[in-house]
Amino acid sequence: SSLDHLLRSSGESLTENSVDGIFGPLFWIFIGLVFMKFSIFFPGPLSLGFLYKTISTLDSMIGYKNDKYRYLGFFSAKIEDYLTFLPSRLVLVTLPLVSSKIKIYFSTIKKSYLDGSKYESPNAGISESIFAYTSNIKLGGESKYNNKIVYKPIINSNGDSCTKEKINLICELILRLELLWIIIFGIIFFNI
Repeated sequence: SSLDHLLRSSGESLTENSVDGIFGPLFWIFIGLVFMKFSIFFPGPLSLGFLYKTISTLDSMIGYKNDKYRYLGFFSAKIEDYLTFLPSRLVLVTLPLVSSKIKIYFSTIKKSYLDGSKYESPNAGISESIFAYTSNIKLGGESKYNNKIVYKPIINSNGDSCTKEKINLICELILRLELLWIIIFGIIFFNI
């Protein structure tokens, strides 16, 4: 139904964009803090955080599949792929730690990585997969973009349909993971 499709699309957007909008910037802000600790001449936390968000926003707005912006969009998309590579993998290995899947940690990561690797994007599939497995929802399948039907690979084929409660769970997992990252980054930062 339309509501099921809307909830699944919301789940996909939320899980993919949590990396682009929260964990990617947080990672690069931390790298900037570490750089600043060694020299004031290195880029700092705000410059790296804003640089990441600028490239990520360019990728979102003018992705290279649009002929009008093919070259600008191509380079922003490729640079964003490289800048998001580590943050998305860190989400992959840390999200199960703040979920009920901690007991099956390695299995959850393996399944998420295998399903996420089927996506065209090297990072979006990984992000969506780990959230799909930790919240036990099924993502992917038929989607509509600009009045065209697109088939995305299925993620967590045995998962539940996405519901309002599952969206709330994903939001809770995002908040828990942010807190874990801040604690881990703080411990690393003060021990360098």
